[in-house]
Amino acid sequence: MNIIRKFSVSTPARNTSAFSATEKRIHNRYDQFLKLTGDKVGLQVQQGSHESVIAIYFLDILSRRGFRRETDKVTRTDKLRLGEILPEPPAKYTKASINKYVTSVSELDFRRYPSLMPHICKIYNTVTNSPDLKRLSFKRIIRFFAKTYKTLECFEVRDKMIKMGHKPDTEVMNLLLETTLQKHHPNRIANVLENLQIMDKYHLLPNATTFHVMFRGLRDRDLKRAICRKMETLKIDMQPVQDELFEYLSLDNRDLSEIRTAMQDHGVRTTSVAMTTKAVKELLARGEVNEAWQLTLDTAQANEKSSPSFRVVRNLLWHFILTGEIYFAVALTNFLKRKFPDYEDLENWKILVQGMVYVNQSEHWDLLAKKLYQLNYKAAKLSKQSIYFDAEEIAKINAASADPKFDIREPFTNNIQQLVMDEIFRRLIWQENPEFDLEKNNPNFKEAARLLIQ
Repeated sequence: MNIIRKFSVSTPARNTSAFSATEKRIHNRYDQFLKLTGDKVGLQVQQGSHESVIAIYFLDILSRRGFRRETDKVTRTDKLRLGEILPEPPAKYTKASINKYVTSVSELDFRRYPSLMPHICKIYNTVTNSPDLKRLSFKRIIRFFAKTYKTLECFEVRDKMIKMGHKPDTEVMNLLLETTLQKHHPNRIANVLENLQIMDKYHLLPNATTFHVMFRGLRDRDLKRAICRKMETLKIDMQPVQDELFEYLSLDNRDLSEIRTAMQDHGVRTTSVAMTTKAVKELLARGEVNEAWQLTLDTAQANEKSSPSFRVVRNLLWHFILTGEIYFAVALTNFLKRKFPDYEDLENWKILVQGMVYVNQSEHWDLLAKKLYQLNYKAAKLSKQSIYFDAEEIAKINAASADPKFDIREPFTNNIQQLVMDEIFRRLIWQENPEFDLEKNNPNFKEAARLLIQ
């Protein structure tokens, strides 16, 4: 599909017999819409390009309703503050108590404590039947189901909200649109269209976040370009979609410097995690490890982060694993943990264990594998997360050992083995800043590294 000057639209072919009554109604509505607006829309829709209908309708709403420049205050990524203990339900349900209860439940950290999720779902499914629930409470409940990608529950709460006489606002619709667009579901297009229709029905104005949601959610390259151009015309801030913009610009296989220039032309800082990741990969491929590390730190500082992004750091870890310099990977993880106390190192230890299959055999290979596995298990236990290894991963690591009876999960055979690995890990710590040239490190570090690679 191409963006063209001649404004013509052809309706996507469908097998309507496979759709439910609701889907038939939706598609009939938009077939009619396409016929009525075929001479006004600057997109040519080819057969089977269903996403184009979404973009056409969104742009038509925009042209008829206008838009608001502000962004949403409520997003799917709001931080959760409370722990794993469910708040006590009110002794008596009143308008004040039930909404206060919903507020407390909405702050539970269900991602860190997944066992809370079924309880939260049960609470929300019950309280949404109350006529005392405020619109803000409905919004908080929809946000929970949006975060957990429970599209059906999102729609059910939306319908209850409307039935209770609460008109949805743009923030609610953006939550619904984003959740639906990111789902890999056969009814994805129909569900997005239904939400756009509700937005149109209540005369809700798209805002800057709506553009961000559409740009992130659309998969068709030309449709992304159409939304991107509209954002440029309206001077909408592209900073919230800087990673997606980078990925979009990268589709043309442009040079990194060209992408950086293009992002600057769009008014976006060139310190996004996505751009840094690509730049770090290129620097590592050229053997410029120090430059890659400095860029990692600069990006964290530019984005006001207290520690480097894991998405970037893992490229450094895999580089050292694949080059056989696992002592640098271990040292980097130790350094990050010591330098940045709040840094999440759980995934780092798991990467190192998985990377053992790529490391050349040495006298201490089995001991190192066991040590890394124990550190990963300890980190997972302390963080109360269950990021361990499945049977297939363990079997792959065990098979890489020269000992056919080797099992990474078994403890060290004797205290000497434990002491050897503890001492090696104690020495594999940079004192000030990383020194990626082995000979620039102190004698203790060099000796520990040689023990691992001999």
